[in-house]
Amino acid sequence: MKKIILNLIFFSIVLSENNNVLVKVKDRVITKNDFIKRAEYTIRPAYCNSDNTIHKKIILNSLIAEKLMAIEIEPFMTDENLTNDFLIGIKEQKMREVMLDEKVYQSIVVEDEIVQRHVLYSTKTYDLNFLSLYNDSLSVNVLNQIQNGKSFSEICFDYLKLEEIPKKKVGYFDEIEPPIHDALFSKDLDKNEIIDPIYLNNDSVLLLQVEGWTNSPLITKEDREAQIDKVKEALYMKEYNKAFKKYVAQLMKGLNLSFFEEPFYKLADKHYANLTIKDNNDSMDEKNILLSPSDPFLTFNNKVYTVEDINKLISKHPLTYRKDNIPEPEFYLQFKYALVDLIRDEKLNEESYINEYDKHLDVIKEYEMFKDASLSILHLKAFLKDRNFNIDEYNETYLSVMDSDLNSYIDSLKQKYSNEILINTDLLDSIKLTRIDLYAYKKGVPYPFVVPSFPILTNKHTIDFGQKASF
Repeated sequence: MKKIILNLIFFSIVLSENNNVLVKVKDRVITKNDFIKRAEYTIRPAYCNSDNTIHKKIILNSLIAEKLMAIEIEPFMTDENLTNDFLIGIKEQKMREVMLDEKVYQSIVVEDEIVQRHVLYSTKTYDLNFLSLYNDSLSVNVLNQIQNGKSFSEICFDYLKLEEIPKKKVGYFDEIEPPIHDALFSKDLDKNEIIDPIYLNNDSVLLLQVEGWTNSPLITKEDREAQIDKVKEALYMKEYNKAFKKYVAQLMKGLNLSFFEEPFYKLADKHYANLTIKDNNDSMDEKNILLSPSDPFLTFNNKVYTVEDINKLISKHPLTYRKDNIPEPEFYLQFKYALVDLIRDEKLNEESYINEYDKHLDVIKEYEMFKDASLSILHLKAFLKDRNFNIDEYNETYLSVMDSDLNSYIDSLKQKYSNEILINTDLLDSIKLTRIDLYAYKKGVPYPFVVPSFPILTNKHTIDFGQKASF
């Protein structure tokens, strides 16, 4: 069976027809949308990865079992045995997402006229000569020479003394900065044309010369319709990123951020070691990275954050790096960017709390879903420990453990709470699922998974408990 990884740069499903209540387990609710997402946005085990009635009932039983395991263990939870950092991080990530959606993204409109114009240019892949220069006196001199009629090659070879001209191919759907995309794909360009200088946020100036291009014309009606959809999505994402940057710039206006040099480099070295050494043993030699929790680490808006303060923030908001596979010479820069993004998200959290997004129904629902999943895993670990198993062994032999012990335990919980379980079986019958193994994730956020892992708790399909209901 084919496995697909779906990269969701943003993820928001608001389909009211899929929010019909499927199950109530005491005060917990499972909607049709919950059922579909839990079944389709993570990998299901082979015993329930189809769309037939039996497999759908196993999925339902599994989701109900997760709720029951959470309910049963919740009274025994304390701050010592339930780590809140992960759940707080999940909640705050959802708060930011909902706030930005309501305050920023809902106002984005992509006009059909713009889409149609961009479709004309979307089939081109440009062959470019380029120069990336710091925005300083050198770039000013280069721009003056271009205005005085110097060719791109003369500047590269005669003035800058380059051995070869840097070249790059760029297509419409490549990930590039919005100003670069606008310069290349908003109008007709001529061969050998030098595009007006592009000023980027990292204090650099980009010079592009069109060496040529290839074109992949749209032959069929189906090709054109598919291209229109892709262009519309790309334009939306471009406006999405612009709107985000504008909102953050306004939010952070007038605030200052600076790092204390020595602790910054020490913490960066520690994080680089964690990234590059898979097995954290003495080879990491943390003793050589002496860093006191009380050391001042950064100043933000005239408030000093210590190393301990930063580590606490990271524990609920794992660092997200803007690049994958970071080369060692570039790590300090990318580490700084990750910390800047961390502080930015803390400011967004502050704004979210002020606007009471912690009380938003979608935020509460997401938090409760991940909380119940976490509680059920803790319950499962305790159950296995009583039988001299650990979770790793269970992951290897879960079918035999289900048959010998776990199914009967889940059945006992179903019977214990049977009078407090309501199931809309007619709605269950109406649900259609895909058979494609799919893993969905969101890009550029601390917690990329869309839903918790599928609860591997039971492989039974019989529904001989609860009450039939229609909500």
